[in-house]
Amino acid sequence: MKQNQGYYSNNRDMPSKLQEKAKFLCWKYNQTSPLEKDKRQSLLQALFGECHPLTFIEHHFDVITGSIFILMA
Repeated sequence: MKQNQGYYSNNRDMPSKLQEKAKFLCWKYNQTSPLEKDKRQSLLQALFGECHPLTFIEHHFDVITGSIFILMA
C-alpha cells in the first residue's frame, strides 16, 4: 500500500475465529466514548496488531470480510 496503485485483498480464506475476534473488537470500539482515549488505543492495538499513537477511527467502524480494493491517491 506504499505504492501509488490500487491494493487488492482477498480475505475469503481468513479463519472464522479471526473474523469473530475482529468483529468483536470493532463492536467494543464502537461502544466507547470519544473521551476513553486509552481504552480506544488499546482496542486499536488489539485489532491492528500495531498502530501509531495518533491512529483513530470514527464511529461506526465495522469489519467486512471478503474482497477489498483500496485506491490510495
